[in-house]
Amino acid sequence: MMGYDRLPVIDQTSFGPHLQQGLQATSLGQQQLQNTTPIMSGNLSQSYGPQSFPGGLPPPVLPTPSSQPNFTAPSQMLKPSDPSFDLAERMIDKFYMLDNMLPSLIDKMKITPESGVTASGVFDAEYPSPLDQPGQVQVNQLKIINKVPLPSEIVEQIGTINQNTLMGLFPEISRSWLAIDSDIYIWNFETGGDVSYYDGMNSAICSVGLVKPKPNVFQDFVSRLLVLSSPSEIIVVGVILAPVKGSNELDELQLTPEVIYTLPTDGVPIKVIKGTDCGRIFLGGRDGCLYEIVYQKEISWLGKRARKVNHSRSSLSFLVPAFVSGAFSSNESLVDIVVDGSRNILYTLGDQGTIEAYDLGPDGSSGPSKVASVRHCTLESFTRVLTTRLKETGACPPTADVGKLTPVIALVTLSEADSPHLGVVGVTADGVRLYFSTGSPPPHRPSTLRLLHIRYPPPAMRSGDVVPFTSNINNMSTFQPTASASSPTSPVSPGRYNNFQNATFGQNSEILTSCYHKSGTFLFATTNVSTAEDKLWCLSPDYFPLKPIMSEDLQYHSLNAAAMLIGEFKTNSRVLDPFSAGHILQYQQSVPSNRFVILTPQGTEVYEKLRPVDILAEILRERNGPDCEEVKHYFMELGNDQACAMALIIACAYQNQTNHTKLVEWATRAFFLYGGDPKEMIHPMHQMTHHFGSVPQSFRPNQVSTPLGGRDQMHYSPNVLGSPIGSPAPGQVDNFGIQLSSKHNALYLYLVRIIRPLWSEKCVAPLHVKENKIFYTSSVTGTGVCRLTSRLLALKHFLEQNAARNDIFSNAPIGRDHLDRTASPGMPLRIQEKSSLDALKAFIDHATQVFGLWKVLCQHQIHLVINALPQEDKNMLLVSTYRDLVLCGKDLCSSLINTVINLYLNQCASVDSLSSKLREVCPSLYKTEDATCTKVNEILMGVKDVTDSDQKFRLLRNAIQLCKEVLPHMNHSSVCKQLVQHKYYDGVIEVCRDAANKVDPHNLAGSFVAKNQRPEDQAGSKAYLNRCNAYKDLATMLDDLFIKCQMGNNTITSSRTFCVGDNPSKEIVL
Repeated sequence: MMGYDRLPVIDQTSFGPHLQQGLQATSLGQQQLQNTTPIMSGNLSQSYGPQSFPGGLPPPVLPTPSSQPNFTAPSQMLKPSDPSFDLAERMIDKFYMLDNMLPSLIDKMKITPESGVTASGVFDAEYPSPLDQPGQVQVNQLKIINKVPLPSEIVEQIGTINQNTLMGLFPEISRSWLAIDSDIYIWNFETGGDVSYYDGMNSAICSVGLVKPKPNVFQDFVSRLLVLSSPSEIIVVGVILAPVKGSNELDELQLTPEVIYTLPTDGVPIKVIKGTDCGRIFLGGRDGCLYEIVYQKEISWLGKRARKVNHSRSSLSFLVPAFVSGAFSSNESLVDIVVDGSRNILYTLGDQGTIEAYDLGPDGSSGPSKVASVRHCTLESFTRVLTTRLKETGACPPTADVGKLTPVIALVTLSEADSPHLGVVGVTADGVRLYFSTGSPPPHRPSTLRLLHIRYPPPAMRSGDVVPFTSNINNMSTFQPTASASSPTSPVSPGRYNNFQNATFGQNSEILTSCYHKSGTFLFATTNVSTAEDKLWCLSPDYFPLKPIMSEDLQYHSLNAAAMLIGEFKTNSRVLDPFSAGHILQYQQSVPSNRFVILTPQGTEVYEKLRPVDILAEILRERNGPDCEEVKHYFMELGNDQACAMALIIACAYQNQTNHTKLVEWATRAFFLYGGDPKEMIHPMHQMTHHFGSVPQSFRPNQVSTPLGGRDQMHYSPNVLGSPIGSPAPGQVDNFGIQLSSKHNALYLYLVRIIRPLWSEKCVAPLHVKENKIFYTSSVTGTGVCRLTSRLLALKHFLEQNAARNDIFSNAPIGRDHLDRTASPGMPLRIQEKSSLDALKAFIDHATQVFGLWKVLCQHQIHLVINALPQEDKNMLLVSTYRDLVLCGKDLCSSLINTVINLYLNQCASVDSLSSKLREVCPSLYKTEDATCTKVNEILMGVKDVTDSDQKFRLLRNAIQLCKEVLPHMNHSSVCKQLVQHKYYDGVIEVCRDAANKVDPHNLAGSFVAKNQRPEDQAGSKAYLNRCNAYKDLATMLDDLFIKCQMGNNTITSSRTFCVGDNPSKEIVL
């Protein structure tokens, strides 16, 4: 490269000879350096490469690496993960592991590979009575919240003698239905309105089903398929849910004017209709066969779009004479079909108690192929032998009334989230629950149908010795139908009653009319044939979530009429959702209380099932605070850690609701009252193994500095703050450890449960393939991220609001002077706990910002942002989990911010609103300096469209002034390149000079050069290199100008004068 002495108009003495050499040296390879993003060391497995810019645009002037690859922003001068995150990460991993040790269903059932079939429900502890535990408050876990009578239009149709009537629910669209002879009436069970009817059947309706259609077969406005069967035909009608304009009412139901499909029954009446999530329609025939309506959009070669297929018989069965096939076939008709959507397994139930399992394939679209079948006689003989063996071994009390096993009359599925090992539960006529497995857990396909556990009903359910709960609704007007519930003219499903006709409980002759299961809770509806008393039973383990045995709380409500069917609201949490998977304690803060609808001949009754946290809230309300034996007993039952975590849920969920101010205060007081303090402890090495799900045996206030102690307190070794799990030294007999307070443990537990739905999930998922190109989008919706972020913010606000109540929560350090003033023997332990909580608060603040950024990206077409990422960053994001993004993904967050801003700038759109939003949700990832740099880039990109020279000059000056405000915390190379493009050379010198003065404010580089660059002058050497780096863009500009002069362009124009160095007399016009 030519020397600068060939430009006589430049006074080089202002730079110094050694600085001239540095400028010449740093000018080599300028393009490669300017287009390369500086990378900081981190934990990510791949590094970040050059940033490319479409359309030949120059690199944008945006912060690096905080949000843009061309800046060295101050927000990213530190390591990718704050040092305090190391402690928080270890603690989160530890509590995540402990939270996964909660007792599962098979743990409570004592099922092991060697145990064989187990049984429960015969001991008093498995159905504890509140009368046996004086400190336990009896909370109404199943609350009735509404009653809706039958619409008047429906009442008018009831009462005619000898009518064939059926009744049912379509809970997925909030509808009830009543079939009278050949007509069907559908109405909204939440409001009692929007009554629709269909009268297109030629004969009496035998069965009704509502099915989700297959995708891409019908028009988008057809949201469901209504399937009706009569003795001679099956018809399919489209269901349209049209929104009601100008009203907050639910969607209005309409039926397609024409029948979509009509199929013959071939003389086999259909007893039950069931659909799957992928749109398949299965039918259960009176002949015991499983049928399917196979439909498609195109016409088949036979000229049909739909056909009925028999999956129980071979396609060549028509060659066998009917009397031969009838001799070897069962006369058992199918009365129930249930589908496990999480595993894609279909189960059928015969009217004699036979259970069959069918495999629908991994995606639910193949098969069905029959896996196994279990008959009632097999179960009866097996349980008889098992009961005898249990009584002989003492596993069952000799006086236990287990009785004779009656046939299974109902099936309920257990999803993979409920239990990965158990698949279906058969409920017998006397209330016994039989738990079956289909083999190895997913991804293995079902291979068998094996009985693993027998759950006997409670004695109180057979004897009636249980106190009912009265209705919470006062002055509620109830509709009395024209016919009584037990009369032949009442709208009762004959098929339903035939299925449950032998369901009796002991001497009370309770007829089981319906049953339902949701997240471990069973609802049984019974009718007493002697007293005509109708009951709704609730068997729930939620009051005993940590007991190592299968304990259930038993309650019942009296009904005004027989319950025909039980369903759940469509707003209930789906156990297949990532936000509602696992143990109830793990996800209860993420889902609302489940609501159930009970259909009776008088209308519908809506019940709400309380979560464990709702039980604590009810106790606090009923006792006006935490200072009572009932709350103390509840904390002892669950353990302080778990109960304090529930108090946190209450305090955080209702903190901004004025009508729950007292409840928030009571929950906060309970958190601090029973949260305790950290303490030292000594325990033998053989007792170090911690059983997270152990049950506290007694209340031992003398062992802790809190009103209540529990055995489920988490124990840590002395180095707990340095490792996730403390390991003892070899040969050590006793271990001296620290038992952190329940306040500390509950905070980490609650944090883990907030983030666990996303923590291990991949950040992105494939969207669709278009023209051989794969698009990626967020693996969770923006709404889901918003919910998670709001919970993190609520926890952050809780810590801030209660900092004055407990100095451990405050930001002020606990110093030696404070130790001297307090003279508390436990203060050193509190310092260690405060260090952990400080790390917790720092992590919450950072995680809130990362998830806030992700929420903003979801609102700005994140699939386009991901597609526009640099390839290396994109590859990194595709394999990253949300854990990676939060703990060690600052550079990745920077690239995401850079990309979304570039997308705006490349479309000549203003970034002011986006920049303000980023500053609001993630101020540490996108600092004020970053926002300023973004504005500089926007101004410089907009200057090219300005024709007025004065306005152009003002814009350039404004950009330079903004740039100087954030120097040296930005890579000013891109600014200088764009200033050169606009021939504003004096701006380049001004920016470079200001950057050099800020990196070396005391001119240590000049002293270093004056002293002949002594090696021992480390500060001077560093300042010299910094100034060389600051001047390299100026060197590049001078090289370009010199080359242009050498090529014959001796006139290089600029409309402004500029000063070189600090001497104003040395100015020149180019």
